[in-house]
Parts: sequence; structure tokens; C-alpha cells
Amino acid sequence: MTARPGTGLPAEPAAPSPRRVERREWAWLAAASALILAAAALPWLWAVLRTPASLHWGGFIWYPPDDSLLLSTLWEGVRGHWLHRPPYALADGPGAFFYPEYLLLGHVSAGTRLDPVTVLHLTRLACGALLLATLYAFVARFHAKPRQRRFAFLLCATGAGLGWVVLLATGVRSTELSMPETFPCFAMLVSLHLTLALAAQLWVLDALVPEDGAPPRGSWGRLVAGALVLAIVQPFGTAIAGAVGGAWVAVRWARERRPPRDSLLRLLVLAAASLPFVLHEIATIALNPAYAGWREQVRTPAPPAWQLVLAAGLLLPFALAGAVRAARRRSANDLLLLAWLAATAVLVALPWYQGRRFDFAAYVPVALLAAIALERARGPDTGLERGLFVTFNALGSVLVLGASLMLMVRHDRTVFMSRGEWDAIRFLRAHAREREVVLAPPAASLFVMASTPLRVVHGHPAETPRAAETRAAVAGFYRGAPLPDTLLARVDWIVAGAPGPVIPAGFERAFAAGDAEVYRRR
Repeated sequence: MTARPGTGLPAEPAAPSPRRVERREWAWLAAASALILAAAALPWLWAVLRTPASLHWGGFIWYPPDDSLLLSTLWEGVRGHWLHRPPYALADGPGAFFYPEYLLLGHVSAGTRLDPVTVLHLTRLACGALLLATLYAFVARFHAKPRQRRFAFLLCATGAGLGWVVLLATGVRSTELSMPETFPCFAMLVSLHLTLALAAQLWVLDALVPEDGAPPRGSWGRLVAGALVLAIVQPFGTAIAGAVGGAWVAVRWARERRPPRDSLLRLLVLAAASLPFVLHEIATIALNPAYAGWREQVRTPAPPAWQLVLAAGLLLPFALAGAVRAARRRSANDLLLLAWLAATAVLVALPWYQGRRFDFAAYVPVALLAAIALERARGPDTGLERGLFVTFNALGSVLVLGASLMLMVRHDRTVFMSRGEWDAIRFLRAHAREREVVLAPPAASLFVMASTPLRVVHGHPAETPRAAETRAAVAGFYRGAPLPDTLLARVDWIVAGAPGPVIPAGFERAFAAGDAEVYRRR
């Protein structure tokens, strides 16, 4: 072992060059992916097959406000639209190029006559399959032997942090359990767009930082496709990828004593593909009246450092050991993982109102560095030991899956509506005109959003303009207080229980079934 020139540090041998993924590896991956995706499909399948006749499932898996917004966007696509307008904003504004993947699925739903909920969850699983195939090919960069690749892949694909330990011990729910963008398994369970964006992040990083030697075949296509997906779906991933690509350009420039034109060009392509969409999003949030107050209300600051440590979980000490080895070795693969972690840490630490979003895909470099360290330490070595290690590391994902499944098993009212409420929503879908405004209790408003092309007075608890004030007014109305005239003037339909609130003058009952009534403006 010789000293690395200019460092005085002993140089470790570079990681072995990747080998082509063999056909038998793809067969193993297909079987492993089938099991992972079957687990991700369980809550959906349970809700479809086991919902009693007295209830109706709203289509939600984990967080009803977000799920209802995305399903409402599908309904825009069903009605033929390609631009998004929020379903909970009473102020009118031009449509924005937001959520195009969900608008497209709405068009697919209309063309195939499949229920939007079915289209949503089938596509979620398809994006999960794409992510798993992409992840395995990415892992192959770092490990030459199939056994090592499988171990590293399972750590990345199924792992999660130790928030479940704190939850069971103290009842405290750490932020980790609300971070599906960080963990591949969590993303596959709850979100098709996060799953797709995770795959795109790997395409972009693989193209920006090719292994020592020639870039992989097809890397330009993956770079452009990944850059577009990230810019449209998850621009926080674009920022991370840009920081990693910039670090790689700086390293190559210092090593080669000249500008690395190919790497600079790839970084420029990433910026050029991303900038128009990022500027459109910034301008829309700042200028479109339908997003008034969004900047002040939608806040996801970075969690405390101890919760980020919990998110790294069991793999943290091994990842630190792997980072030390990578810093000594400094191959392209090593620098990719180190730059990825460093960029994430710096961006998350910035005092910005959406700082937590920069944890996007952060678990992948942690798991890969840990797998490299474990491989060097030759442990766990046997198949049984590796299986136990992977299983324990996946318990956080099991907790999230179990919690989501329990919502279905218990027929939780946050994700299920009564048969009367469902009949009322079907009545609205048949008789109300698109974009008319419905007044409903806050929880029922989410079902209206998810199942119709209508607007609601109060929808998403953070994104609704003047959310706290509007929610208080709506809740007060259903307790017997009058609704402020500024809101009532915009209402076309009222959904009420039986007995319900005092219905204002000017509305007449149009429908009643079970525990739900619908009133329309005369």
C-alpha cells in the first residue's frame, strides 16, 4: 500500500469496478421486488377486499390531506385539464403546471374508465418496481459480487431508522415517521411521485458522477429524464444532485488541472432542464392568488439533530466507518457517497422554512456506506446473519406498514366514510358543476376533494388559504354558529349530518341518505 500523492495518507485500493448484472441476479431481484411490492400493496388490497357494505374507503393510505389533494388532481385530469388549480382555494387564479403526473393519470383513468383510486395505486406499485430495479443497478456500482449487491440492496430498499424504538418506549413519535421522502420503502408504501423521484435521483447521480472511466451507456438519456422528473416532481432532489455534481467538477478540476468539460456539460444540462420548472413554481407561489399565504403556512423545518440520528438508525456507526474508508480511498464511487451525504447535511442545516425536504433519499448513501464498511469487516457473514441484520434494520418499515394496515383493519374514520356520506358524494358528482364550492366538515371535505372535481371551503390543513381561520369558521358552523358572510357567499352546496347545523336561508335540501344530507343554493 503506497501513499496517495499530495496527501501523505496511505491509499487504500479502489473499490472493484462494477460488473454487469447477470440474468440470474435479475431473477432474484424480481422475486425480492415482488415480496416488497406485495407488502406495499397490503393496505390497499385490504381496503378493497375487506371494507364492509356500511362504509366506503376514501383511497387514502397514510396522510389523508395529501392523498385527498393528489386524488383531486386526478379528477382534474379526468375532466380533461392539464393545469392544476387547488381544490381548497376560493380565490380564483390561473392553472399551474403542478402535479402533471397526476393530471396524466386522470386522463388515463378517463380513457380506460378505471376508477381514479385504482389507477393511483396501480401506478404507485409500477413506480415501486421501477425504483427497485434502478436501485439494484445503482448498488451494482459499489459491489462486484452478487451476494454483496443483494445485501446492500436489501439494506437500502427495506431499511428505516429507530423511531419505532422511541415510539414503543415513550409514545413519542419522531419526525422520522413523517419522512417518506427519505426511505425507499416508506415512499413505495405511500406515494407514487416520491417513488418516481427517488428513481430519478439515482439516474441523475449515476450520470453526473460516472465511475472512474467512461460514463455508462445511456447515461445522457437518464440524466435528461431524471432532471426533468426531479424538476417537476421533487426539486429538492435537484438541489442535492447539483451540489454533488458541482463537488465532482471541483474534484476533477483539481486532479486534472483543467476544466472537466464533459462533467461541466452534464451539470449545465441538469440546470437547463430544471430551471424553467423551478422558476415557474416560485412565481406561481408568489403571484397566483390561489396560493395566497402558502409561503407562510406550509412549513417543514428540519427536525432536531437527535431525530436525524434516529433516522439513520442501526446503520449509523457502520456508515461512519464506511465514510472514513471512503475519505481515504477517494474513488469516484466514494466521492459520490461522501458528497451526497455532505450536501444533504449542509442543505438540511440551512435556516429555511422547508429545510426538512432536503433529506430526500438521504437513507440511500447511509445504507451504501454501511454496506461497504460491513463488507470490509466481513460481517455479518453467513446468510442467516445477513438475514437477521436486514430484518432488524427493516423494523421501522414494518412499523409504518403495520400502522397503515391498522387504519384499514380498524376502518379508521380518517380514511373511511359512512355509506350515507359516500352516497352524498356520488350525488354531488352527478349533479354539481365542476369547481362549484362545497361546505362540509373538515374531515368530510377531504373525501369530497378526493372523489369529485369540486372545491371545498376548507381542505388541506396547511395549504388552504388562511387555513386556521377558515377551519375555525367551518368547525364553528357545524357547532351551530353562523358562517362568515365572506365564506357563505361562495358556497354552492352544503353537506350536513342528520341532525345537522342550522342551514342558512337560500339553501334547500336536495338529497338525504342515512347520516348525510346535501343542500343546494336556490
